[in-house]
Amino acid sequence: MAIQYDYTKVANFNKFNDLDHKDASRFGWVLAAIDMNEVTKSNVDEIAFRLKFAEQCGENFLIGSLSIGLLKATIRSYIGYKTNVRTETRKAYMLKIMRMVENKTNELLENKSEIVNQLDDLGFKKEVISEGITAFTLDSKTFR
Repeated sequence: MAIQYDYTKVANFNKFNDLDHKDASRFGWVLAAIDMNEVTKSNVDEIAFRLKFAEQCGENFLIGSLSIGLLKATIRSYIGYKTNVRTETRKAYMLKIMRMVENKTNELLENKSEIVNQLDDLGFKKEVISEGITAFTLDSKTFR
């Protein structure tokens, strides 16, 4: 499904320059990422929560990290913005983010296992130092 967005009801829309229009068109993707369909006065805190929750989980949907005050001010500047994205509950959104974190973690573990196997295949001597810490030796040089 294509994302449709309408920011013509955002304050000062008629004064937007080219950069403002670009930023506004990109904001639809931010709302899609956090499962919210519009910006209203009553959901600014929820949008801020979802963006900060994702950021805390390593999934930043913005460029850089904004202070809470600047984040809320930015969100408030988009009041009136609407998309065709389906709004999900906070719980459903949080579960989605946690699945993303889980998938990234599994990928890291799989990659580590793959690297360990490759080092083993290359003739490195494997030594388990303690749980979760493995050292490899090649020609008396140790890599941890």
